[in-house]
Amino acid sequence: LLTPIFLLILLCSPVTWSADWDKGGTAYENGDYATALKEWTPLAEPGDAEVQVNFGVMYMRGQGVLQDNVYAQMWFAASNGLENATKNRNIMAEIMTPADISKAE
Repeated sequence: LLTPIFLLILLCSPVTWSADWDKGGTAYENGDYATALKEWTPLAEPGDAEVQVNFGVMYMRGQGVLQDNVYAQMWFAASNGLENATKNRNIMAEIMTPADISKAE
């Protein structure tokens, strides 16, 4: 039996037990974007910068999500300045309108 305290720790954990970086990566490489999103979402939301960059790329390319430059830019910005995120943000800024950039920020 799980004690109430242990159950609370499990439920409040910032990364769920089902989240798997490698499983998401393999799924992404195989074009299974739905599984990649499922595995990576619990990692991206609390701040895994690498996954956030991957989400930005997925939104930029429309892989498993509707293509959306604003969401792509938001995920790139969330990744705390990783080099590849900064490069992608700069590329996106060149094709986005000032209003879209403001919305993403």
